Amino acid sequence: MTPPAVRVVQCPACGAKNKIPAEKDGRAARCGRCRAALATTDAQSGGVIVRCTHCRTKNRLPARASDGGRCGRCGTPLSTTGVFDGQPLEVGDADFDSQVMHSPLPVLLEVWAPWCGPCQMMAPVMNELAAGWRGRGRVCKLNMDANPVTAARFEVRSVPSFLIFDNGQLKENLVGALPKQHLIQKMTPHFY
Repeated sequence: MTPPAVRVVQCPACGAKNKIPAEKDGRAARCGRCRAALATTDAQSGGVIVRCTHCRTKNRLPARASDGGRCGRCGTPLSTTGVFDGQPLEVGDADFDSQVMHSPLPVLLEVWAPWCGPCQMMAPVMNELAAGWRGRGRVCKLNMDANPVTAARFEVRSVPSFLIFDNGQLKENLVGALPKQHLIQKMTPHFY
């Protein structure tokens, strides 16, 4: 008897390697560790879904779309700036709306301060999440001391705070230094 064909798929959220049997290839699969959605076919892993900043319609793009393409509904050019970077994006009061509220992807925003010890501990976690969510979600950082207007707008009173945005709306507000798995669990339902 020959062993069944198995494909190993690495989770984009937590990095765990998952074995997908050939008979289940092409179906929706979830990571055994963090329950994030897995790309089980080349077609699924070959593209990203971004929102049009004009009409908010979801559009599928090739994984390496450099020009961004155009929205299938309204024809507006799609923004892919920062979608494939894999690094946390520093935002401020001036560019908060354009980078977070009008983001083509769901956003995990960390509100931090340079004097905060737990914030410094979260920096490597944020880097790992940004690298793992490349093309699926955006990780941003907002320095509360340098950008008090935005911090006050969302009533941030303690750091670190994590705000989850999707489609220009605040979906969740989390306070305190949280484990990576908890952030993944809270952000995963917002991925397209």
